[in-house]
Amino acid sequence: MKVIGIVGTAKNTGKTTTLGAMIAESAAHQERLAVTSIGYDGEEIDTITGLPKPRLFLRAGTLVVTSERCLAHTSAAYRIIRMTDVETALGRIVIVEITRDGLIVLAGPNTKKLLRGIIDELGQYGVDRMFVDGSLNRIAAMAAVETMIITTGASRSREIGFLADESRAICRLFDLPQMRFTSHDPNAERIRVLDHGGAAVISELPFGSLYDEDDALRVIQKMTGHASAILIPHLVSNRALKALAAGIPRGRLHTLTIVVADPTVMLLAGEPIETVRVIDDARRGGVDNQPAFTIAYSQRMNVAALTVNPFYARQSGHVFIPESIDKTALLSDVAQAVPVPVFNMRDAGAQQSLFSLL
Repeated sequence: MKVIGIVGTAKNTGKTTTLGAMIAESAAHQERLAVTSIGYDGEEIDTITGLPKPRLFLRAGTLVVTSERCLAHTSAAYRIIRMTDVETALGRIVIVEITRDGLIVLAGPNTKKLLRGIIDELGQYGVDRMFVDGSLNRIAAMAAVETMIITTGASRSREIGFLADESRAICRLFDLPQMRFTSHDPNAERIRVLDHGGAAVISELPFGSLYDEDDALRVIQKMTGHASAILIPHLVSNRALKALAAGIPRGRLHTLTIVVADPTVMLLAGEPIETVRVIDDARRGGVDNQPAFTIAYSQRMNVAALTVNPFYARQSGHVFIPESIDKTALLSDVAQAVPVPVFNMRDAGAQQSLFSLL
């Protein structure tokens, strides 16, 4: 089963339009499809702008993972496959099969563990492809997904140059190397410092995330000249990484590698452009031209493509008016900035071309 996440950099960047296009293309290829969302998607009216939103139309035979109360807003007929014991603000998570074509609202599992469990279960039902709707500020749950489509556009920023720079930074963060050690415990909950070659643990910290300067200092105090890697099982922040880069003594025996779980960790460290700057500064080297550290992942993830949406909602008094930035410049500038294909889903042929990459 192929599992693809569709992640928006902000609301109204074309995530639902992209998801709807991929659902339609999957149906055209007669695939057994499953869909869910780590947020809330498919509503008729935007709760902030009051403007209409694209709806999710699903064909009979599609499996849907959503919350109980969302089913009250569907025009599709369905049968319940399983009611899970996972509670959300919108009721329990339920797995249903669409029995008559119609519109539906999604609000599914919102943690990596829950999403991974759902993915494993859906593999039992002969699903060919699964789409997971998400967003950058909730991307931690997407660590259960291997391939992503990133959506961006004027609702994120009307400055095309910024969108191009941010898209480049996001792709850079996905492109960092993978590194695994024989001493790595995938279930570890604490930060560990490894010796040369990662063969043994020098020390273990009583916490699992690197949030601030104090955390960075405590890690530095546990290091020796033989330290070659720091394994961080949970979150990091740019603030802590800057402090780590400033405090690590140069002239050590080995270049230090900070290993985090996957790209979602670095996407949550701060604004992507700033995160890339922090990483680059640490890699440039200081005393004796030795880098402070490099970043690597235990698990890599792939960005298949980006989609761009020129639409945004301009506020005028108490109402919002739909507007657009230059769609040609947006597509061109972002495409030049990133190493993956970029599409405007309103362009002819974009739907088929994007699907062929997945």
